[in-house]
Amino acid sequence: MCFNLIYENIIDIAKESQIKLGYSFSDFELYYPIESLKRIIGQNLDTSKLIEGIVDISKEHKNITGIWDVKDIKDGRLSIVVPKEAMKYINENISNDFLKDFIDEIKNPMTNIELIKKVFEKYSSDYTCEIENDSEEYEYAIYFNDDKINKYVYCIHFEFGFVSYHRFLKQEYVARK
Repeated sequence: MCFNLIYENIIDIAKESQIKLGYSFSDFELYYPIESLKRIIGQNLDTSKLIEGIVDISKEHKNITGIWDVKDIKDGRLSIVVPKEAMKYINENISNDFLKDFIDEIKNPMTNIELIKKVFEKYSSDYTCEIENDSEEYEYAIYFNDDKINKYVYCIHFEFGFVSYHRFLKQEYVARK
């Protein structure tokens, strides 16, 4: 099974948090819908097997990111705690220039979809920008066609002079539609 995808996603989210909020030497807790985790790995496992797989993948990488604490919190979600030592490692050793540039542009009070597209173009001209007329949550979905550049779909929303975004793995984005 592909628990590596969950592992990579958690590291990506931790790095995103550090880019947005700065580094803090503390544990990092995430809450994942169980159904989302099943879609990520492409398996319909029971919750105990899902927890076991996530803990096992963290054990495989324990020298880098420690062993994660994973709990079923009984509302259809799992709590995953990445230890503070892992957060330090992520801060010092993992970079994501695209995500940093993207977040910097999102923070720009004068940004617009054309400026956001320029951030994508800096990394590759092979991207897709869809106009989402049927969504009340966002106006644009933009992503690289090559997952090796970045494997997320960025859903962009403009409202009252502010810009917000949500990013989803492609299979999660498709499941939401």
